[in-house]
Amino acid sequence: MLKFFALLLSIITFIFSVPNIVQAADKLENLSITINIPSRMMTLYAKDKVVKEYRVGIGKIDHETPIGDFKIRSKELNPTWVKPIKEGEERVVIEAGPDNPLGYRWMEFADLYGIHGTNRPESIGGYVSSGCVRMREKDVEELYDIVPLETPVHITYERIVIRQRADRMVTLNIYPDEYAKEAISVFDVNRKLAAYGVAGFVSNDVVSNNLETLNGETIEVAKTFFINISGKVIKAMGVNCDGVNYLPVVPVATERKMAVSWNANTQILSSPFGTAPGYVKNDVLYINSDYAYALYGVYIKWNSATNTMHIDNSSD
Repeated sequence: MLKFFALLLSIITFIFSVPNIVQAADKLENLSITINIPSRMMTLYAKDKVVKEYRVGIGKIDHETPIGDFKIRSKELNPTWVKPIKEGEERVVIEAGPDNPLGYRWMEFADLYGIHGTNRPESIGGYVSSGCVRMREKDVEELYDIVPLETPVHITYERIVIRQRADRMVTLNIYPDEYAKEAISVFDVNRKLAAYGVAGFVSNDVVSNNLETLNGETIEVAKTFFINISGKVIKAMGVNCDGVNYLPVVPVATERKMAVSWNANTQILSSPFGTAPGYVKNDVLYINSDYAYALYGVYIKWNSATNTMHIDNSSD
């Protein structure tokens, strides 16, 4: 019985602790919407910070959703749907209700294009519309109450999506090229991963396989961490991959004002202090931090609160 009440209390606490973004909408500033066509995802931002993400349905291959920068220029509750007609067809008008393909909310961002609900929730996540952006009804009603007129709407076409979570894990998604607008290669993926400091920490074979299957699965690449050398945080990042902490050789050696040589044949690094195995990741040379003393003559200490590896001469 005690376990039951504890579980019930935890559920109640969770429910009431989940932030209601509609209630907090008046505190959100500089709102903007980004819709990425290949991922079929909409992201709501406030001051460049992610507020919420929504799965959406977008235009069919022969009725593409327009790409570019727009604004919410009109909003309508309980919209009326008028079927686009071809010559000789009868005009069809459907008022608000369960049969209306627009659902119960409409936000126009361009002539004949808008963000709206749907009476076909199963279509969300697909290439299904005549160019509009479909949302689940509860999602579009939430968004409608949050975003004002003139909210920027950015519609992009990014097949390579890289993100860094709060725990510093960098993730990679590769999406299909349904509109045939962006050919990509392993080189393109590594170039984008390099901007996050983790290029080479996912094998080219894995990238190639994802370029072939194009299932959009999330790949956890590696985590990054800060490096503090004798009280100074350097620009280069360390990388944690598969439980190993890697230090970039050249930036650490440069800060330590130390000469380090590399033998590509033996894969061994040498310094006045000693030797250590090295690892090349997308043309960047790393060592396992366990060898920091062997190569640099320094001790390392980890501060999990700041996600920082401290490197110093002292072992204290």
